[in-house]
Amino acid sequence: MFRLLNMMDWFGPLPVFEKVYWCIAIFFSLLFLVQNTLSLFGGALDDATGDVMDMPDEVAGFRFFTLRNLFGFFTVAGWAGLASISSRFAPWLTLLLSVIAGLLMMLMMAALFYYTGKMAYSSLVKTDDTPQTTADSPQQRPGSSVSPTAPADGDN
Repeated sequence: MFRLLNMMDWFGPLPVFEKVYWCIAIFFSLLFLVQNTLSLFGGALDDATGDVMDMPDEVAGFRFFTLRNLFGFFTVAGWAGLASISSRFAPWLTLLLSVIAGLLMMLMMAALFYYTGKMAYSSLVKTDDTPQTTADSPQQRPGSSVSPTAPADGDN
């Protein structure tokens, strides 16, 4: 009746160049998926995923070579190479385009983490420079005729 497609029926006749790209794309896509899933639920596979506030300023800079970026490079390079092979580009052009796509992915990911960390760092209030006192300073709401310190009607 129906014969299920055997993996070797599809993978076997492929040229070696294309087999390499399929192996890279699938393997690193799975690693990238596992890494991002772990990061989402609190696990971390490398130190670049930690809190930027826990790192010294000189360490938390623009980090291009991280495990996350390595996985991103090979994932995007693998799929870009397969797209190039599918478009019947020459092998040298396929290799060149996949390396460029992978490097662009690394650059975008490094910039994303750098600027996200920088944004989170600059929005924090440093309590070391503030006096350790408390004060009430109510503000009057725009359009309100009632003074913030005056009791409202019925609040006696």
